[in-house]
Amino acid sequence: MCNAAQGQEHKPRRPLAKHKKRIRTRKDLSFTRMDPHPHFPGRELFTNWVTPDSDKDTIWSDELDIGLAMSVEIAELARSDMREAYLAVQCALTSEAWRTEGWGQEYGFASGVAVLAMFGLQYLEVLGEPFDPERQQQNLLKRKMGVREAIAAAGLEVKP
Repeated sequence: MCNAAQGQEHKPRRPLAKHKKRIRTRKDLSFTRMDPHPHFPGRELFTNWVTPDSDKDTIWSDELDIGLAMSVEIAELARSDMREAYLAVQCALTSEAWRTEGWGQEYGFASGVAVLAMFGLQYLEVLGEPFDPERQQQNLLKRKMGVREAIAAAGLEVKP
């Protein structure tokens, strides 16, 4: 492992990241939150990568477990919405809050996402069709347009 302390005994000091409700959108993930907008009072910004603060007494392997639990949330989100899961990974890994100094939470999350990627590659070997976020977005738009057309055909008003 990148920056793990060799031979360090694993004694959890804090619980893993836990989510209370079913994960259906990125807002349901334990590592995202809404923050006050710095320039527009009363408005909020969606923050894509928020981790619990660590202190000097935190054991690296505890943080690793927290990061791994966060990657499990991605798998759960993918069951509801593959595009949201894709965006959650993309936005977390490109967040300005992502710490690159080998922090356990980031390493655990990246390790878990790498495992999920390997499952995806195995899936490609068997079935051969990759996930394409742009095509999925286009399919969603087509379905939405189909519903709008059906409403219009029924003589009802279509609101944008």
